[in-house]
Formats: sequence, structure tokens, C-alpha cells
Amino acid sequence: MQGLQKLKKQWKRLISRKVKTSYNKVYEQLVDNDNDLVGQIAYCIYKQSKQNFIKQYKELHNKDVSQTDLDSHVHCSELPNLPLYKDKAKRIMDTLSLQILTEKEADMTKVFEKNLISLLKNHDKRSWIRRHFSGGFSGLVGNTLTAVLLAGTLFYFSSDDTKAQVNSSAKANIVSGVAKLVGVEIEIKP
Repeated sequence: MQGLQKLKKQWKRLISRKVKTSYNKVYEQLVDNDNDLVGQIAYCIYKQSKQNFIKQYKELHNKDVSQTDLDSHVHCSELPNLPLYKDKAKRIMDTLSLQILTEKEADMTKVFEKNLISLLKNHDKRSWIRRHFSGGFSGLVGNTLTAVLLAGTLFYFSSDDTKAQVNSSAKANIVSGVAKLVGVEIEIKP
């Protein structure tokens, strides 16, 4: 039983050592968070460079690269180039953004031109005054609003005696107007 316990401990140490040595800190150096596209592209550029080294090494030496040689390459060649990979990733994102904006601008220009042509074809050629004030009803409404506005302004600035006279006169006029509509003649005396 103790032999089994020793074997488990040795296995755990071996696994923890492997995890520690295989942990890749380059990703952490290049990528700030899950939404960092520039960092993720930079990491892809790093991985591509590392893959190219492995291929070239295999072609040159006719054997697979050892972990020691690979670690040496990463330490001496790849790590110093991480800022360059980040800059290249930024340029790629800038180029991509410019391309997207150019395509969107072209689409928006087409839609704008189409809407403008439609507006010009369907435009009412009458003058602004004719379009808004032609016809009897719109004239009647405009004149009524002007009269009400003028009367209200004059009433607001008049004296209290004048306001009282206007009120009694307005009441008399309204009553006699309604009476005439109904067909009854009424004479109101103050």
C-alpha cells in the first residue's frame, strides 16, 4: 500500500512539473483579454514564426527539433520580436478596419444616392407657399389662427376694464350668433 502511495506522489510531482514547464507565458504577454483581437493576431503571428522555425530546422538537419533547441530559439529569437508581432497585428487590424469602412462607405453612398434620386423624382414641383397654403381650408385655418393669436395678444395687454367689456361683448355675440343659427332673433342689451 505504501508503494502505491509513493507512486501516486511521484506521479503528481511529474504531472505538476510538466504543467509548469509547458505553461505558455507568451500568450499572456501578447493578449490582454478575450476581446483583445490585436493580441490574438499577434499570438498567431508568433505561432506562425515558431512553426516556420520548426519546418526550417527539420529541412536543414533532417530531424525534429529538440525541446532544448526550440526553447533556445523562442528565448533568443521569438521573445525579442513580440513587440514587432504586436505592431504587425495592429497594422493588420488597421488595414482590415479601413477595408470594412471603405466597403460600408460604398454601400451607404449607394443607398444615399438611391434615396436622393427617389426624392428628386417624387418631389412636388409647386413652390413652398403653394404646397402649404393652397386650398380654401388651409387658408381658413391660417386666418383663424392669426385672428385668435392677435386677439389673445391684445386681450393680454389690455386694462381690466377693457377685459371686462370684451368678456361681456363676447358673451353677447356668442349668444346672438347661436340664436341666429337656430333661427331665433335675440337682441341683448347691456
